[in-house]
Amino acid sequence: DIKIHRVRVIPPSWTQILGFDQLAFRSLWFVKKKVNQILRKDSFDLIFFSTTQKGFLFLGPYWKKKFRVPFIVDIQDPFVNDYYAKSGIRPPGGKLKFSISQRLGHLIEQNVLPQAARLISVSKPYLNEIRQRVSCLEPQRSDVIPFPYSANDHKRARDRPLPEWANTDKKIILSAGRGGKDLNFALEAFLKAVSIWGRKSEYEIQFVGTAYGLAEETARSVTPVVGNIGIEGMVHEIPRRQPFLDVLRAQQAAAINLVLGSEDVRYTASKCLPVLNSGKPLLAIFHEESPAAVFLKKVAPAYLCSFSSGEQLEGFVERLLAKLEELAADRNSFDKIHEDFLNFEAVQQARTLSEIFYQSQS
Repeated sequence: DIKIHRVRVIPPSWTQILGFDQLAFRSLWFVKKKVNQILRKDSFDLIFFSTTQKGFLFLGPYWKKKFRVPFIVDIQDPFVNDYYAKSGIRPPGGKLKFSISQRLGHLIEQNVLPQAARLISVSKPYLNEIRQRVSCLEPQRSDVIPFPYSANDHKRARDRPLPEWANTDKKIILSAGRGGKDLNFALEAFLKAVSIWGRKSEYEIQFVGTAYGLAEETARSVTPVVGNIGIEGMVHEIPRRQPFLDVLRAQQAAAINLVLGSEDVRYTASKCLPVLNSGKPLLAIFHEESPAAVFLKKVAPAYLCSFSSGEQLEGFVERLLAKLEELAADRNSFDKIHEDFLNFEAVQQARTLSEIFYQSQS
């Protein structure tokens, strides 16, 4: 019963020659035109931006001024990110494109966010950093809402057949989600722990959906790390993103689910809550100061193996090895999850978000 309006978009083949193919800039004019038509025809109380395509956010102040409709911004990723400058890691897309993206991020923080009725984010550090750079943003205008899980999604997934890539005779350790160099400490430590694990012959390790693009079959971020450790035969990487319910079904069937965390302490993984609701043991490897680690310490500490800044890989591998042994013997997953976990189900999160919407209308 939700109306979905579709618009045309400039094909990426037309803009790649100029060095960019971001969806926001290929569709900005069309979205602006369509929403103008909608706002002229009907009355709306609020505009909600929830997207990683930050170019769209420049339309918020425009619509606020033209149609007197307030807007809310959901900050999914930081607009300004100093992680790559501090770490020396090459940023996605290269330095030039990244520097342009950072400049746009500064413009959004200074010119768009102060005009928003409310800011929400999955990560409290994201909001704190923005307030340090934009002093006019009051704390009472921001809220932290973690990524939810949906009990209904898991119910639907259980009625599906296992996807072909998850149908194997061996026990599966499954990691579903993006790869990236900022995850390499957690990835390398895990793979080294597996390489000396006495039970590795019983398991197959699958990394699914590691690339950002749908067709990036050659963009493998796990396989090169595996090649340096010597367990190629038991590790399989599928870069292409998979249907969401297929992934949930595979997580329900996995022996152990794996979630890798970034060396960036602000990072929180969207997949944590859905994986916890799968009913299977979880190995979550996060920086000890990250929002995800803080959350897991509260609701499921038995599944967290956290590392600190500057920690030596060898010592962490030993702790991971002990955690693997512990999880391999796990039989009662939900017994290890605190009842507060129920507060993050999608229906309850929707109530929280609805209250924010009502409070933000002018």
